[in-house]
Amino acid sequence: MGEKATADEARPDKPDKPQKSDSWSATIEKAFLVELAGSANVTRSAIAVGTTDKRAWQRRQMDSKFRTLFLRALSEGYLRLELRMLQRALERAAGGEAERNAPTSQEERTWLQLLRQHRAAVQATDIFEEIDDLAVVAQRIEEKFTEMKRRLESVAE
Repeated sequence: MGEKATADEARPDKPDKPQKSDSWSATIEKAFLVELAGSANVTRSAIAVGTTDKRAWQRRQMDSKFRTLFLRALSEGYLRLELRMLQRALERAAGGEAERNAPTSQEERTWLQLLRQHRAAVQATDIFEEIDDLAVVAQRIEEKFTEMKRRLESVAE
């Protein structure tokens, strides 16, 4: 008589929330990672595959395999952004006075923001340690600079 109901008894039985199926198919995951490797932009990459950046970050937090792939793609995208910024700087340097003094574009501001945002995460990865032969890397960079110089000279003519 006067017994208190326990918390479980006081509430009517609530069915468990239905589990959302993980809509990240292998195809979507690959497309997201390719986009991320090209841009280092999680929001843009998520939109490109029809999801949100929030879901991408959640998946990264919950799935260790995806987290590893995510960080690798993010690191690659970060390196690509650095190269784009370098290329833009070289193009400006090769241009006339107006080009050198042109204001920073919205695209460049976005790149700088992404570089600042992801710097710590990229530096914490071992992507740089995976480079076995620095001579090969140096040669690839030298080839890219040579190609950039050739294109700049052809524009100047």
